[in-house]
Amino acid sequence: MKYFKRDLFFLFINLILFSSCQKSDLIGLGVDPDNLIKSSLATTSVDAFTEKEDSLITTGSAQHAFGYLNDPVFGTTQASIALGLSLPSEGFSFGTSAELDSAILVLKYGNEFYGDSTKASRFPIEVHQLSERYNTSANYYNTKNWAYNPSVISKSLVVSHFPWRDSSRSVFQIIDGIQDTAVKVLPQLRIPLDETFIRNNILQASAANLASNTAFSNYFKGLYVTVNKGTASGAGGITFFDLQTTDVSRLEIYYRNVKDDNSKDTNMVVFGFSNATASSKIVHTYSATIEAQLDNPGTASDVVYAQALGGLRTRLHFPDAELNKIKALGEVAVNKAELIVTEVLTQGSGTVFLTPAARLTLYRTDIAGVRKPVPDNAIGMDARYLPEVLFGGFYNKDARQYKFIITSYIQDLLNGRLKQYDTYLAPIARGLTGSSNISPSAITAGRTVIAGSTNSNPDYRIKLKVYYTRPD
Repeated sequence: MKYFKRDLFFLFINLILFSSCQKSDLIGLGVDPDNLIKSSLATTSVDAFTEKEDSLITTGSAQHAFGYLNDPVFGTTQASIALGLSLPSEGFSFGTSAELDSAILVLKYGNEFYGDSTKASRFPIEVHQLSERYNTSANYYNTKNWAYNPSVISKSLVVSHFPWRDSSRSVFQIIDGIQDTAVKVLPQLRIPLDETFIRNNILQASAANLASNTAFSNYFKGLYVTVNKGTASGAGGITFFDLQTTDVSRLEIYYRNVKDDNSKDTNMVVFGFSNATASSKIVHTYSATIEAQLDNPGTASDVVYAQALGGLRTRLHFPDAELNKIKALGEVAVNKAELIVTEVLTQGSGTVFLTPAARLTLYRTDIAGVRKPVPDNAIGMDARYLPEVLFGGFYNKDARQYKFIITSYIQDLLNGRLKQYDTYLAPIARGLTGSSNISPSAITAGRTVIAGSTNSNPDYRIKLKVYYTRPD
């Protein structure tokens, strides 16, 4: 009879929660403790630490990071791209007496730029030939050190900003028999390559080297696109390229053949690549302040850091003493548990170009350190999961906060259904995905600075609010 009464009690509480969910907003579950029978509130502290993020596979990413950012708080980030090229067709030939006109490496912009958008920065773009074969069947991590020839094979190109939203651009295409025609194109970066290099290494390649993609890959290796950080200026920034649109992102080679009547026929061929045959190399060099935290991973700090692109994550720990106080009350029902994270610093002294990450994710690890979603975010894996907009993590610029609803997670920790190992915060792209989003993000450059557990302002410190009901 004791257990029957307890089950009825929890059923009653769940009915109250279900009713309150019908009135929920996008921040939380809308539970008002004043309307709950014998509801109580416990506000607990949360320990927070800065750690390096795990490395991540960038091959096949929806978009690829590129650029150079001099962040006054975090340090510098450089992102370069390695490309594996494919032939226009197996056994391709440029024909008789081919004469090169030009070659353009085209990279379609993705949907984000993070950095200085004032056009005050300068990005010297360079293209190199890889000296190691790009294996189009392999998956490469962001930490991969690519071997490439130091000779620059692109013409001088310095970009003042990346116009990733510019939909009005037109380019001239060479069309046989008629005047060059202006064609409107999607936002893209067009990098002219050195004609001598293309002529010697592609146009005059042997038939054996053009016989198949495998032969061409073994011969040509691939391309490496980067920013010369030594001559870059200004705060810089990180943009993204969507290389999946193969009719846009490609190597275009324009050439002419001599016909039988000695006239010349103009042609354009495409050496292709895609997101699946491209990988970003990402290097973070951190400020002395962040390095000091990384060297002392168990020391609490006033502020902690989180950064996408395989950068940094924030490790959280709910103090056992705080949770044990709630456990000591008996078998409580958690009506709502809300984690509140306050952003305290978005940019360095005298800078105006950086904003906090638009969204954070929250996940846990198991005894082996394997990432797992918390129950509230275990989409398709736990019946208690919440839609992404209710689970939270979206930046509220007015409150300067991120909030998460982790009711089921805290309930499981109190009941012993889950054991607390580590819980993490990390930036992810803002868009909804319909998944738990627990992997490191390669498709956004967002970062944020969070008030730590020793912050001088107690209102800013990370806190956990637990609304609970205790049975009689």
